[in-house]
Amino acid sequence: MKNKRFTKIYEEYRKLVMKIAYDSLKDRFLAEEICQQVFISFYEHMDEVKDTSVKSWLIVSSRNAVVDYLRKQKVMRNKTAVICQDAAECLPEGEDMVVERIQNERLSFQILDDLRDKNREWYEIVVAVCIGEMSQKEAAEMLGMTIQVLRAKLYRAKQYIRRKYYKEYRD
Repeated sequence: MKNKRFTKIYEEYRKLVMKIAYDSLKDRFLAEEICQQVFISFYEHMDEVKDTSVKSWLIVSSRNAVVDYLRKQKVMRNKTAVICQDAAECLPEGEDMVVERIQNERLSFQILDDLRDKNREWYEIVVAVCIGEMSQKEAAEMLGMTIQVLRAKLYRAKQYIRRKYYKEYRD
């Protein structure tokens, strides 16, 4: 029974998951890898996902998988930048600018990680609207809430970030 349900859902939503990944990554092979990861995760959590929430679960999971992939790539680039700091040919910009950019990226990841731990719903909204560049209307539909509720939760998430990270933003 579980395999039949999974096969049906996979056949119905595979193209959607591929499109989400491809639109962000512009690489068919990476999109296939993300798609595979999303459906493996779905299979593992399938019993917890209601039939009415499957599409939104897959969309959010796809976007999160893309964000996680991009985060890992940035971390790898940051490590490379740190290793190359002393080599002038590796640094087209000044050392101070490289360090500042790395610190800003680390702060961004720290904020996202903290937001995910604080309130998963806020995190999904911020990822969809701010990182995934979805309209608020699209994000509300995807997450199964009204646009007014989404706006209120997005506002609360931004207020939380401002309160907690005000000092780091100013420095």
